[in-house]
Amino acid sequence: MSEEFDEEYEERRRRRNARNEEMRKRKKKQQMIRMLMRRLFPIAGIILAAVILIINGRSIIRGIQGYPAPTRTDTGVAASPAVSENVTRVSEGSEGDLQAGADDAQVEVDKSQQNIEDGGNAQEDSSNDQKIDSLDTESGSSDISNGKLSADEVNHRLRQLVTNDHRQQVVVSGVRASFPDMTALLEQEEEQAQVLKEQKVYTAQTTDATTSVDDEVQSTNGIFIDLATGNILFDRDAHTRINPASMTKVLTVLVAAEHVTDWSDTFEITPEITNYSYVHDCSAVGFSNNEVVTVEDLFYGTVLCSGGDAALGLATYVAGSQEAFVDMMNEKLKELGLSDTAHFTNCVGLYDENHYCTVYDIAMILEAAIDHPQCRGVLSTKKYTTSSTPEHPEGIQISNWFLRRIEDKDTGGEVICGKTGFVAQSGSCAVSYGMDESGMEYICATVNAHSGWRCIYDHVELYKRFAKTV
Repeated sequence: MSEEFDEEYEERRRRRNARNEEMRKRKKKQQMIRMLMRRLFPIAGIILAAVILIINGRSIIRGIQGYPAPTRTDTGVAASPAVSENVTRVSEGSEGDLQAGADDAQVEVDKSQQNIEDGGNAQEDSSNDQKIDSLDTESGSSDISNGKLSADEVNHRLRQLVTNDHRQQVVVSGVRASFPDMTALLEQEEEQAQVLKEQKVYTAQTTDATTSVDDEVQSTNGIFIDLATGNILFDRDAHTRINPASMTKVLTVLVAAEHVTDWSDTFEITPEITNYSYVHDCSAVGFSNNEVVTVEDLFYGTVLCSGGDAALGLATYVAGSQEAFVDMMNEKLKELGLSDTAHFTNCVGLYDENHYCTVYDIAMILEAAIDHPQCRGVLSTKKYTTSSTPEHPEGIQISNWFLRRIEDKDTGGEVICGKTGFVAQSGSCAVSYGMDESGMEYICATVNAHSGWRCIYDHVELYKRFAKTV
């Protein structure tokens, strides 16, 4: 049974990852377009400057060489043998050198275009012009060598050789001038894309089918998300600021799990920790002053019985103080893309006007937590006994009462993970992760029910209504 569950879980996780990968690609494309739009204006200026230099370069070269303005003569008249001989020597020497330089310049332009990618449309046009000029130059040199042109036409073609080479060098210089910045920018974008690839994007969206109407749901705020599609099926003020109360501890264990490497390590419960829990009237595991417990005990104590002593102990173990740990929590909110609507001031869930998020935010936090194997294990555990200590030789038995009370209710499947909370300003609240009979996954969050039981029944009602049945 466990193996079947693991296979189903991996398949669902694969589908979620595929969906999020598509969203990452879309986001990366949008970022690239914005970046290129910011860079196109300077590039256009460079191209304009190159055109001006090309025009001026032709006049300068003509002045230096003392060439008159080109005049067309009857191309049917062949050049004299003397002229033909001189032109042949020129075409074998100077023209070869000039063309070799032009070819090198063309290679540089092509390389630049490959690195500039989609933003190099302007350069691409210039490169195409250069290719055409290069073809004209080659054809002209062939005509010169064969003695098909008049002396005046020969002079005109020679001036073209010089001018075309100069034009290519100007364009290449312009590209090279812009290329270092563009290269660095593209490398930065690639690094950011790699980071995004490594980090899953947690998001959900409303659709035309999203509803807020359900007479059986009494909580003032709620959300119900289909994880397979990322669609929000139920949205009742899901983006309104609320105090998350002890649902805060979902982020507490997530941040801690990302930094703890040895769950068997030990931690001493200080009097400051127990006093903090007592003064703020927090739920507590019941650890004694100076009791040495395992870090694993702190994780399970934080979630199952919503222990303030365990949460504060976990924060102190990881960061040295609650203040430092809260900074890590807010950094995680930023990483999850929630920092605009969420900000935490403590790791326990105590009420503070600056301690807030939305129902949507807490749903995204839980989704991130269930993707972490250790967090998922803690959040799905119904009973746990802490390790034996001199103060508690048989350990302390704790339970996740939300999971134990909802397990025998008809939800159309199974509620696997859950965390409750309560403060007067938010009433009874909870966030849960469940699965229907077909194996589809969902996240549900509600706030401001008038009792703990009412909160449970609101979750039951949402799972019954929106979860699929076989």
